[in-house]
Amino acid sequence: MSSTKAPPPAEVTTSEWLLRKDPNTGLGPLGFYTRCMVGGFLACGVTHASVVTLDVAKVRSQAHGSSGRWPKGLFSSVHKTWQAEGVGGVTKGWVPTFWGYGAQGLFKFGLNEFFKDYFTNAIGGSEKLDSTSKKMLLWAAASGSAEVVADVFLCPFEMTKVKMQVALPGEKGAVSNNIMQAFREMNARKTETRFPFGSLQPLWGRQVPYTMIKFVGFYATQNRVYEEIKKRTGKKKDDFDSATQLAITFACGYWAGIFCAITTQPMDNLVSLKGNEENANKSFSQLAREMGTKDLFMRGLSTRIIMIGTLTGLQWWVYELTSIVILYLVNSEKVLSNTMFSAVARKSARSVSASVQVVNLRSFATEASHKPVISLHGLAARYANATYVAASKTNKLDKVEAELNGLGKAAADSPAFASFLENPLIPRDQKSAQIAELLKSKKVSDITVNLCTTLAGNARLSELPKVASTFGQLMKAKRGEVDATIISAEALSKTETDQIAAAIKANSKDAKEVIISSEVDPTIIGGIQVQIGDQFLDLSIRSRIEELSRTPV
Repeated sequence: MSSTKAPPPAEVTTSEWLLRKDPNTGLGPLGFYTRCMVGGFLACGVTHASVVTLDVAKVRSQAHGSSGRWPKGLFSSVHKTWQAEGVGGVTKGWVPTFWGYGAQGLFKFGLNEFFKDYFTNAIGGSEKLDSTSKKMLLWAAASGSAEVVADVFLCPFEMTKVKMQVALPGEKGAVSNNIMQAFREMNARKTETRFPFGSLQPLWGRQVPYTMIKFVGFYATQNRVYEEIKKRTGKKKDDFDSATQLAITFACGYWAGIFCAITTQPMDNLVSLKGNEENANKSFSQLAREMGTKDLFMRGLSTRIIMIGTLTGLQWWVYELTSIVILYLVNSEKVLSNTMFSAVARKSARSVSASVQVVNLRSFATEASHKPVISLHGLAARYANATYVAASKTNKLDKVEAELNGLGKAAADSPAFASFLENPLIPRDQKSAQIAELLKSKKVSDITVNLCTTLAGNARLSELPKVASTFGQLMKAKRGEVDATIISAEALSKTETDQIAAAIKANSKDAKEVIISSEVDPTIIGGIQVQIGDQFLDLSIRSRIEELSRTPV
């Protein structure tokens, strides 16, 4: 075994790897925020429009329930609307709901990520976020700031939507169901309706706390759920399939939505009351006094818990589903080209990337004297084998091994680094350039840089930890190292361990050194079990008892 190795690269920090942020501003690439905005638009626009029937029932119960002109219950309200207006009634306001909440989601989710990066940089970097409470404060500040902006775009649509829904069948004061005509009518009566931003303050009062609770509650709940799952089963989030992850996401979102509904119920009631024609000239404080504390907090709450819980769960579900779909498209090589570049630039970038990969692959040309001593198969093995050959030809095997070990350790220890490797939202050419720049700044060998840029160019950078592990297996085989796991009912002494290692070495012609790892499992009763690679030898008393129990008497 070689006694000298190149030191592994310096520990990769969160600020270097979290979407490769600009070192001066702390901000990520524009393409990432844009994709978050698209996901937010779909998450909020589609989900709010899908529960518009509940919204109609809620608004009418809030505005007319006390006077007895409309039922207070959810099902009775929906039933009466259906009887009076049919499909048009139970879907009233879906167009301003879709576009209004779509615009709100676009800025809410996109700017939330922007403000998280901006505030993190302002406080001195992510290393300052060394406790859950500090992270929760960051989540609250970022999401609340994003919501303040998002509500400006939502307000005209929300006022129009409420005006459509609050008017009872046959009553005067209703606006057209056509959104453009409704905007014109609301603007023509702006003295009365206060269009377009008359409800902005109560909207902030409802939506800003809602969003802060929604984001903080979701992040905290999701983290806790996966911590408990790992504690009880040993499984991490990445160990579950996409369907299971999406189910957990929906459940965490629904739970956060319950608290959102309870906290923001008073302001939601006031916004609905303000849409009523007879309350047009009343202040929000007057409406609150007339409604009374109990009704202000409780009227329509059960309906809203169902509605907001479902909405919040679905929003996070759709948002995460969008990421999964993008990942699928990347892996299928169907991702749309980055719209920031012209067609000529994209073509040039593809040509340069292809040329670089051809050069890299040529440098990996195999010769018998440089081939690995064992044959491994699979995607990670293909890259590891080629890297081994290239490193062997340049006499850099030990250096490359140390570098890959360092990168593998960084991926295991740093969630931010792992996120960068797996993030499908960063364009391939940009990801390749970012990792090349970083590795070169750490004076990493050209072999390792070429491997990482090739992986990035093929949308396979998430495979880097597996490639590093596979490369380690090739190097152990070269040195004649054999890994063996010994399982015993009681802890073995050093003498016993050395005897087992000597026996393994004597029975393996290629073994120069046996590296033993020991485990204790009292359930085997006595004896030992030995795991060497994919070979398993069971010499335990438990296995003998089981064998005897299967033998006919």
